[in-house]
Amino acid sequence: MGTHYSAESLLAKHTIYPFYAPFLSKQRQKKLLQDVQGDGKGLYTRLGMVAGGICKKDGLYYCPECAANDIGQHGEPYIHREHQLQGIHFCAHHELKLKKYPIDFSKQSRIEFIRFDKKLMNLSILQEVEPKEFVTIQIALAKMANQLLQVPIHQFSRETINLKYRVLLRERNLITTSNRIRQNELYKAFQSKFPKGFLVKCESAIDVDDEYNWLKVITRNLKRHAHPFRHLLMLYFLEQDVDSFLQVEADTGPFGSGPWPCLNKAANHYKEFVIPEVNVTRDFKSKAPIGTFECSCGFTLERVLIDYLKINIV
Repeated sequence: MGTHYSAESLLAKHTIYPFYAPFLSKQRQKKLLQDVQGDGKGLYTRLGMVAGGICKKDGLYYCPECAANDIGQHGEPYIHREHQLQGIHFCAHHELKLKKYPIDFSKQSRIEFIRFDKKLMNLSILQEVEPKEFVTIQIALAKMANQLLQVPIHQFSRETINLKYRVLLRERNLITTSNRIRQNELYKAFQSKFPKGFLVKCESAIDVDDEYNWLKVITRNLKRHAHPFRHLLMLYFLEQDVDSFLQVEADTGPFGSGPWPCLNKAANHYKEFVIPEVNVTRDFKSKAPIGTFECSCGFTLERVLIDYLKINIV
């Protein structure tokens, strides 16, 4: 193919890899690129499509409106990668339920050329009746999945995503002063965000007694990986889409990262960033984090997180 296409550009622009990339560890991203450039063995395992696969699709899917537009513009429909993503059942552009192409390609040769035949496609936009609240969430997830396909494949990793989660969880008081996630409270809040039966339908029900259920895996810095569709569920819970989430700064603790300024007006280092550590405790009544800043000059200052944030905003 000459020098016009690199392995990275092919992965980013012509495959579903960007759906998985941001949620893989840096190490796994590196090894997967090596797999692609080599013999391809272990590729699906590294993506988690074997052990962690959910909502698997048993064929190719299309949006009737997209197909009609393709025919009008190009004379024939083509396969859209965003319609093939596991767990995604609606078109992000037209908000229509995806339809399955009536040919089973699994019975053909793996190297046979595949194309859609418009004569075999149902281009009607009539939709089957589903609970409105289910449809609303599925459309939101489809839009987020489509946004993922536009994110540079090496811009983010599981490590950075985890730190972004912690920022948003901290805002919801779901992280303790000792920096641990309140898993029981998170589970209850997460469950209440979705209508009854939705998580079961999406093969993403949470076993609260399982120490390695997918919600705990997502929020812990473990070697285990969770399916990208479940990360989209997490983003929906956090009231984010992909674009807004990627703008979230990485978590550096309730009072940010040091050093911090000394506010002793009598010291010659007044307002200079000379305090290297902060001791974080919890307020007995409000349970809000309290930061104790102690300078070598003997000056000590205590701030409740809410007051600290107000000062820094000003």
